[in-house]
Amino acid sequence: MSSAFDTIKRSVLLELLADAGCSENDIRLVRYLLSCTKLKIKVRSTVSGEFIVTIGAFQGDSLSGNLFTLYLAGALYHLRAFMSYLRPNPPFAENLLPLEWEYADDADFTDEDKKNLESMLPICKEILEEWNLFVNESNTEFTHIYLAEKNEVDDKGEPLRGREPWRSSISLGSKLCSNEDIKRRCILANLAFQTYKKVWEQGKRIPLKTRLKIYEAQVVSVLMTSLNNIPHICSWQMPGYGELPVA
Repeated sequence: MSSAFDTIKRSVLLELLADAGCSENDIRLVRYLLSCTKLKIKVRSTVSGEFIVTIGAFQGDSLSGNLFTLYLAGALYHLRAFMSYLRPNPPFAENLLPLEWEYADDADFTDEDKKNLESMLPICKEILEEWNLFVNESNTEFTHIYLAEKNEVDDKGEPLRGREPWRSSISLGSKLCSNEDIKRRCILANLAFQTYKKVWEQGKRIPLKTRLKIYEAQVVSVLMTSLNNIPHICSWQMPGYGELPVA
C-alpha cells in the first residue's frame, strides 16, 4: 500500500478504538494527539509554510504503529467478510496454517490456486480504498512456491531443484528459503561491520564496553533482522505437494 500511514481516516480510527474497548480517557488522549497536526514540506532547500492536515497518523513514534495496526485490522476484517465465499474466515486452512500474514502496511496472501489470488487483487483494491488505503499494484508480486522435479532444468540447462525462483522472494523482511536468507543476512552484517571499521580499530580510545554496544546495535541487529523493504507478495503452492519445507 502506498503512503498508508498518511491516508487513514482519523474518525474511523477513533471508532475502532471504541470498538476495541478503550476507555473514554484513552480515546480522548488519542484524539488530542492527532488533532491540530501541522506539517511543512521541504523541497531541497525550500521549506513551505505550515498547514494543518486532517488525515493520517504520525510516523516514527511508539504510538503510530499501534494505531495503524488497529486500522489495518479493521480493513482486513471487512475484506475477509466480503471474500468469505472465496476463502475461509478467519483465514486458516484445514491444517490450521494461516492463509495471510501482515506486517506494518504490507500484506501477504497464500493459496494453492493462483486464480483465487488473481481474483482477490481487484477486490482488495476496491475494499481497501473504502478505508482510504491504496494498493500499489505495481509492487504486487505473485510468487509460485513449489519443488522442481529432479530432472527439471533452467534456461541454461542447469538443475533447478533447490534453486527455484521463489527461494529469493522476500516476505516480512526475510527470504522464503532459510538458507538463502542466512546468506543474505551474513552479507548485510559484514557490510555493516565494515562500515564501522574505524570504531573497531580505535583500540583503547573507545572503551570495550562502548564498542560492544555499537556492535550489538549496528551489526548484530542487521544479522538477526532484515532491513529490506517488504514487497506485497501473493504466493500459491502447487496442488498435490501439500506442505512444502521452506529450507
